[in-house]
Amino acid sequence: MFQRQICCVFAWLRLISAACAEGPESLNVGPQLVRQLWSTPVAASESESSSPVRPLVCGNVVIVNEASGIRALQLQTGRPEWPVDDADPGALLSADGTPKPIQLDTGVCIDSHWIGLVAGDVVGTQLDQTRLVCLDLAAEGRLAWQRRARQFWNTDRAEFAGKPVEVGNLLFATLRSSGSTEVRIAAVDVQGTLKWIAEWPDAATTRSDHSQIVLTASPDGSLLFACTSTGRVSAWDVASGRLLWAAPGADEISSPSDGSLALLANESSLLILTGRLLAAILTQTGKTQWKCELPSPAKSLLGVADNRVIVSGTYLTAVDLTTGLRLWEIRPVVSGAQGAGTGLLNGQTIVWPTREELWTVDATTGTVLNRQFLKALTGVRGGTLTTAGQILLISEPDRLTAFAIKFEHQSQN
Repeated sequence: MFQRQICCVFAWLRLISAACAEGPESLNVGPQLVRQLWSTPVAASESESSSPVRPLVCGNVVIVNEASGIRALQLQTGRPEWPVDDADPGALLSADGTPKPIQLDTGVCIDSHWIGLVAGDVVGTQLDQTRLVCLDLAAEGRLAWQRRARQFWNTDRAEFAGKPVEVGNLLFATLRSSGSTEVRIAAVDVQGTLKWIAEWPDAATTRSDHSQIVLTASPDGSLLFACTSTGRVSAWDVASGRLLWAAPGADEISSPSDGSLALLANESSLLILTGRLLAAILTQTGKTQWKCELPSPAKSLLGVADNRVIVSGTYLTAVDLTTGLRLWEIRPVVSGAQGAGTGLLNGQTIVWPTREELWTVDATTGTVLNRQFLKALTGVRGGTLTTAGQILLISEPDRLTAFAIKFEHQSQN
C-alpha cells in the first residue's frame, strides 16, 4: 500500500510539472523522478555545515564524506557496503577505538580503488599530517597504501594542497612548502609510485597565494592545468611533466571574495570561474580570450553545450564560448526558486536544483522545460546532483537521497 501511494505521488508530480512547464517545448521534459530509492542522514563537518556533501560513485559503491569519517554505501539500497563493527557500520577504515580518518576531498576512483586526502588516524597508525590514501574497494576498503607529501618532495615542510584529480590511470596532486611560496605538481600511479614531479614557477608570491589550488585536465587527457585562488595559471604535459606555459595574463583574473574557484577545459579553451568573473584562456598559450562579468557570484561550471558555457549558482547563466557574451539568464526573484547546490548537464538539457524544486532547462535557449516540486512532494530540498545510470543522488547539507529516474525525450512535430 505504501509503495502504491508513493508511485501515485510521483505520477501526480509529473503531471503538475508538465502543466507548469513554460513554452511550446514543455513535452521535452528531460529526466523524471520515478521513485525514491533510499535516503540517509549525513553529518557534515562544521566548516561545511551549510554545504551539501559530495558523494563519489565508484561502480556500485557510493563514497560519502562525513564529519565522522569516510563511509561506503550500496548505490541501489543505501545500506552499508560492508560493516566494520556494530557501532559504526559502513566506515571504510578500521574502527579500533581511535579517531576515524576525515576525508578532506571527494577523492577519485581508479581501477576499483578510491584515492583521496585523509587527515587523522589510519588503521591505528597515528598521523601528524595529511596523507594521500588508497583504499581497495574490491577488498572491503582495505588500505592499499598511504603516502606523506614529503615522500614525493624531499622536504620536511611539504604538504598536500587542493583536491587531486585523475587523468587516465594517473593521479595528480598539488604539494606546497609550508612557510614558503614553493609549489610542486606530482603524478602518481595507482600503486602509489611517483611518476614525475614538476616545479610550478611563480605559482605564488606570498604564502596566502596558494591557499586554494584547483587542477583539471584537457578532454583528451594530454594537458594538465592548475590555477590558484589569485588567478595564477599554468599547464603541463601529462606524459612527461614538462611545463608548457606559466601564468601569462593571470593578474587579470581576480580572486573571489568567497574563495570559490572552478576550472573547466574543452578542446581549445580553459574556463576559469572566480565568483562573479568568468574568463577564458587559450589552452595552448595561456593567453586570455575574454572575460565576462556574471550577474551574481557563481559556484560551478556545468559544461559546454551548443557552444554555450553553462554557469550555475544562485542564477543560471549561459555564456557564448567564442565571444564571452551572456546569451541567456534565469534569475528567479522568489528565494525558493533560486539555485541551491550544483546541477548537471545532460546533453542539451540542464538539470538545475533550486531550494525547493528541480528544474529542467534547455541549454540552447534557456527555456524552462519542466519544474518538479521536490520539497512539497518529497520533503527533499535542492542540493548537489550526481547521476549514476538511472539513479539520481541529491546531496543536502545533512542528507543524501537517491531517486530512480528516467530520461524522457519527445521530438517536436
